[in-house]
Amino acid sequence: MILLVYVHSLYKIIMPNISKVSIGKLRSNLANYLNSNEPIAIVRHGQTIGYYVPATVDESEIERESLKQAVSKLDGLLQERG
Repeated sequence: MILLVYVHSLYKIIMPNISKVSIGKLRSNLANYLNSNEPIAIVRHGQTIGYYVPATVDESEIERESLKQAVSKLDGLLQERG
């Protein structure tokens, strides 16, 4: 319980403008929140009951995807020019 209070207080200090989302809104828009990079506070009856903090994407995954796109474009150009 002490850790939960500490984390809650820490978020209030670090992110005073964090978006608050009700459980119902979270449930109905879950996919959008899961795809977002923005942390949210989950509230029930006006009280914060938890936080969703998205994990960051590994940069090597981003680099790998960028390389795949570049290779795909290069293949397309090579096929056009024969």
